[in-house]
Amino acid sequence: MQKIDLLFQVVLFGNFDDITPNPETIKYFLESYEDRNLIPNQFPEVNIDAVSGTGSTNNRLCLTSDDQSWDIRFGFDRMRTILTNANIGVTAMEDRDSFIKSFSDIYSKFNSRFPRKVKRIGFVCQHLLSDVSVDDIAKKMNKSTAFYQKTALTGFNNQVISRTSIRIPEEELINVASELRWIKKNLRIENKDQIFEGLLYATDINTIAENVEYRLDKEGITNFLSESTTITDRINGEYFNLIK
Repeated sequence: MQKIDLLFQVVLFGNFDDITPNPETIKYFLESYEDRNLIPNQFPEVNIDAVSGTGSTNNRLCLTSDDQSWDIRFGFDRMRTILTNANIGVTAMEDRDSFIKSFSDIYSKFNSRFPRKVKRIGFVCQHLLSDVSVDDIAKKMNKSTAFYQKTALTGFNNQVISRTSIRIPEEELINVASELRWIKKNLRIENKDQIFEGLLYATDINTIAENVEYRLDKEGITNFLSESTTITDRINGEYFNLIK
């Protein structure tokens, strides 16, 4: 079994309405992220009025790397930081821990100029697992009926979601989700568009949506990501031992 890091994502939910593509903010970002080659740009964000149901489109600020692997977007109510393995075998893809260090540096520079607290955090990791059999994985993860035991499988999906708590330092309820899904999709691999067929393995750890208090500062975000790596390390080890 071969594991390929595909995507890492941190989403901060809060009020980011003030982070707009104005000349002063763009100048600050250009200078602050010059070492990472993150270029300020704009993207359209559609907002739907909850009362009238009408939509409006506003230009929002984003930062993108030359190779399109880094994408940081400041929406009205969230900051989303994504690192994608945009060209597998070519992209200098960081591992999970390196991504977290990079995110911490990126957010520190943002927070020094635009400090705030957020109300929710989400951390997603996606990996590709190749050299595995969909039949073997399904047998190990599911108790199939007789029909599926005697037919050739072409798809498989297994998702588990649980709730637990961590201290960051206050007690925080979190959702922990893991998914194994058989995929067949077109990916950019070694400068070519190729079909990848294998497992997508993903973990998603996030604070609960019911808590809407703006309570999580830079230290809280750092502590949440540290606790999340401990949880994903345990889950990864258990899953990989199960399916190898």
